[in-house]
Amino acid sequence: LRSNCVVSENPHRNGSSRSVMLTPMSEHHVDVVVVGMGPGGEDAAGRLVQAGLKVVGIEPHLVGGECPYYGCIPSKMMIRAAGLLAEANRVNAMAGSATVVPDFSVVADRIRNEATDNWDDTVAVDRFVGKGGTFARGRGILDGPGRVMVGDDVYVAARGVILATGTSPAIPPIRGLAEAKPWTNRDIFKIRTNPKSLIVVGGGAIGLELAQSFRRFGTAVTVVEAAGRTPNLTGIGLGTVGLDERSRPAITTDEHMRVVGTDRLWAVGDIAGRGAFTHMAVYEAAIAVDDILKVDGPIVAESHAVSRVTFTEPEVGSVGMTEAQARAAGINVKIGLADSSTSSRGWLHGFGNEGLMKLIVDGDRDILVGASSVGPRGARCWPCSTSQFTLGSPWPVCGR
Repeated sequence: LRSNCVVSENPHRNGSSRSVMLTPMSEHHVDVVVVGMGPGGEDAAGRLVQAGLKVVGIEPHLVGGECPYYGCIPSKMMIRAAGLLAEANRVNAMAGSATVVPDFSVVADRIRNEATDNWDDTVAVDRFVGKGGTFARGRGILDGPGRVMVGDDVYVAARGVILATGTSPAIPPIRGLAEAKPWTNRDIFKIRTNPKSLIVVGGGAIGLELAQSFRRFGTAVTVVEAAGRTPNLTGIGLGTVGLDERSRPAITTDEHMRVVGTDRLWAVGDIAGRGAFTHMAVYEAAIAVDDILKVDGPIVAESHAVSRVTFTEPEVGSVGMTEAQARAAGINVKIGLADSSTSSRGWLHGFGNEGLMKLIVDGDRDILVGASSVGPRGARCWPCSTSQFTLGSPWPVCGR
């Protein structure tokens, strides 16, 4: 360890003169520093430790990120519960008679006790440390190439730094909204009683999933499409590595997830701008790890066929380009379209069978560039589909 000093103002001294305190700063030498231990960062840090490197993972909040505590996992528990209510209300029309009484506290307790451990990440931290990693709780701030500050500690990385700081809920510029202290996804999963009414600002996947779930528990819901999430890029020292610290939608990376214009710096997950999805963050983490380890023939990042799912009813699953995106790219678009309610399975399904299946084809090259499925289990059509076609390949016709 090497001791440095930090100069700071003495908050306890009165008067107009300025006093300073010298705070010792410890310097730790490691192979890789991972700033942000969400899905991508946790995966990258774990892979690097298992490869024999000395790794420190830094996280100010919860290891695992939004997905297990405030996103994918608790939302699916809520969707499952709300779906049971919806199905029970259809029994009278299709299978006999049933009466259902919603109780939001049941799913609220399940989220708290089974999914999130009361928003405690001890298990996740122990998992990483158990592999041989070092964990630092705090906010990681870049301090030049290969250097990251966490409180009074500086970690110096011989091989490099991976940024995986993710995003935070964005409060749209609506007068009085910030002062009203609106709930975000970090708040909504902690309540035990559903509200009588709810305005959901943001019509993305999580917004719509929550809106439909709360409606099924009896809440009057209004969805307002606006805003979304903000990348966590301010105040993390980007200027110390030659990057513009002003507000930006994402960090520019190359096909190996290296941050363009920097030395020994990688970025993965939401801040890389290729898609705010857990599976995308983990995919990019693997690419960054291969590059750091100098694996022969590493895969390179591609984002032309990112799968996307919204677990509303009807479910929505898609991959690749939408029709609008394909036309904007100048592609000679051909469309394959089918009404899911007219298929044998859709007809048998009965209530809730509305939906469609849509293929987007490049007519000049006769290749598939996108596909969507909306309807019952529409988000789970892909195991069948991917066995029959690949984006960029000649497209077949599915007989189902």
